[in-house]
Amino acid sequence: MGKLSISYISISEIKPYKNNPRINKNAVDIVASSIKEHGFQNPILIDKSNVIVAGHTRKKAIEKLRKEYGDEFKEKRTAINEKGEEYKYDFIVNLKEVPTIKADDLTEQQVKAFRIMDNKSQEFSDWDMEKLQTEFKDLKNLGVDLELTGIEPTEDIEKIKTQEEEIKPFTQTHILLSFPPEKFSKVSSELNKILKIEGVEYEQSSN
Repeated sequence: MGKLSISYISISEIKPYKNNPRINKNAVDIVASSIKEHGFQNPILIDKSNVIVAGHTRKKAIEKLRKEYGDEFKEKRTAINEKGEEYKYDFIVNLKEVPTIKADDLTEQQVKAFRIMDNKSQEFSDWDMEKLQTEFKDLKNLGVDLELTGIEPTEDIEKIKTQEEEIKPFTQTHILLSFPPEKFSKVSSELNKILKIEGVEYEQSSN
């Protein structure tokens, strides 16, 4: 595998994968807003035939923006230089040609597997809620529109917390065992030995 190279090609030449299993229509608007704000920062990954391996949502977002702005999005912006001086500049996003990376070193089988893995992998990660809250505070202090993150700072964070609580593994299990009085002493003795070996904390009662 050689070094990755980025090539700009017409958005019309990039083909969606006809059997893409990921439903991404709900993500198009936020990705389009991000491209308007930050530019196109994440190249589309394509195969030898320009079929998308990763980046279907980005293509749809560009197509959405093209319907509104044509071949480019242009906006007057204000920034501060290193001397603390304010200056104006033209922020331009090319909507006709987009950056791509061609995965021409992968076999058809590898492309199929990678396409699914790329979509699935994000589901295995969790949020560090304390750090996420800190990031939102910093963004708010900097005057950034928090909707550009794709997370609504109040409702969505509470939703994330709830989801993470739901998937946490059980750390404590309660088991109630009942024995006839004449067998309790013997069973209890054997059970105690096993639990001590396993390092399990327990309580027992002869009531």
